[in-house]
Parts: sequence; structure tokens; C-alpha cells
Amino acid sequence: MSHWMAGGRWQGRLRELAARAGQAASVAALAVVLGLQVSGQEPLRQAWKPQECGESSVTEPERKEEERETADWQEPVREELEIVWQLPEMPNGCEIASLAMVLNWAGTEADKMELWENYVPALEVRETQNGLLGGDPEEYYIGDATSRNMGWYCFEEPLRETAEAFLDDRGVRFRVEASAGLGRSALESYLDQEIPVIVWVTQEYEAPELSERSWTMEDGSIYIPWSNLHCVVVYGRTGESYQVADPLRGFQSVESGRFWESFQSIGAHALVIW
Repeated sequence: MSHWMAGGRWQGRLRELAARAGQAASVAALAVVLGLQVSGQEPLRQAWKPQECGESSVTEPERKEEERETADWQEPVREELEIVWQLPEMPNGCEIASLAMVLNWAGTEADKMELWENYVPALEVRETQNGLLGGDPEEYYIGDATSRNMGWYCFEEPLRETAEAFLDDRGVRFRVEASAGLGRSALESYLDQEIPVIVWVTQEYEAPELSERSWTMEDGSIYIPWSNLHCVVVYGRTGESYQVADPLRGFQSVESGRFWESFQSIGAHALVIW
């Protein structure tokens, strides 16, 4: 396997989840979400992979970022980080509440509901006689963040688009950087500069679990979502612990090894505003 989640432990976990799902092509289908190569099979969809030598690394968001580099960057105000609670309005809006926390830290007075209603690129999940139809959480927020049963999540790119649109409307020029596969040294470099980082982890930092539900994406592939995905803000470190602002549980101190295993197990997705 050529993914950060390589190893017998995760391959065994994949097969266990495949058996539970009871689908004919479960192993390959689950690889869509986990981004793994199993027993010589190519995954239906790989969310992140290392850049191959000689392969173009310039994406459309990066081109946009290059264009923005001519702007005069502003420094965040660095207000005291305060919890933005996702409940009761957003039972499935942890990433939006986390973004509001960081935007407020930067000094822009963001409201989570305004972000959701006016800025988040969202795609509804439609129920059909053939099952659910949905999209890619790398491109959209999937479902309704205010719904307990029909809301899922998005990853860093839709949240980056949300932040940039919100900041552009206010004439503010902060750097907004999205990353999948963020390394430990890079994460801790931000923390040492007292820059909070939005990260995707698992609930209670437990092993990742897949939902019993799935949907067909626009390209025809099947997406099986995580059932215990969560998004928080990590803002500091002391000794062997990370300091976390959780939109469900408030301020926490999380042992660094436990945090890091959870963070990596989902794909090391992160967003930074600085």
C-alpha cells in the first residue's frame, strides 16, 4: 500500500468493515473512502496521494492563490480564541463552527449561521428508488448541517472556499491554506507561532468508523461516509498534549499520540488562516 494508512492493522480493519457492510465489492468500495490499495486492487477513489515526481502540482485553487499573492496580506488580529458551539443549531456543522472560531480569532466577527446560509458550498443528498444520490465532500458540504439525520460533512477545500468568500466580502486579505496529509512538524510549527489550525479527527479520538449508509456520487462511484468524523481547532501544545477547542465539548487537552493517530486516520486534513 502506498498510503499513510498502510499496514496490517488498517488492512485488517478494512476487511472487518467490509464484512460488516456485506457488499459484493465492499473492500474496493471502502477503499474509496480510505484511499487504500488492497490486495492489488486499485481504489475506486483515492482522496489523497503523495505527489509523483514530474507530475504537475499546480491545481486551480493554487493558481487562484498565486493570483492573490500580489495582494497586500494582512495579519490576523489574534483575538482570544473562544468556543463557537455547534449546538443546538448545527448538529452536523462542526467544521462550520470551527471555522467561525478561527475567523473570530482573526478579528472578523463571523457568525456560524451566516457562514452556512451564505457561503458554504453545499450539495443536498437526494433519496431515490435506487438509493441516495450525493456528492464529494472534497468539493461540497454534503447534506444539511442543521439536520441531525440528513447532514454529513465537508473537508478542507469547501471550507477554504467558504473562508475566502467571507473574507473577500469584507475586503480582508488573510492567507487561507488547505492541506490534506499535513505533517506533524508543519502542524506544530503553526502551533509554535500561536496560529490555530482547523483539523478533522474522530469523535473522542477513537478508531474511525464507517457509516452503514452510502450514496452514489456524480461520477457514478459509491461514497461511504465516516460515521464518527469530527472537526475541531487545535491551538497549542504543552508537553505531550495538544490544546483543542471543540465545538461540542469546549476546551480540552488531548494526549499528542492519541490526537495524532486520530488525525492521521482520517487523512490529516487541515485548514489554516494566517
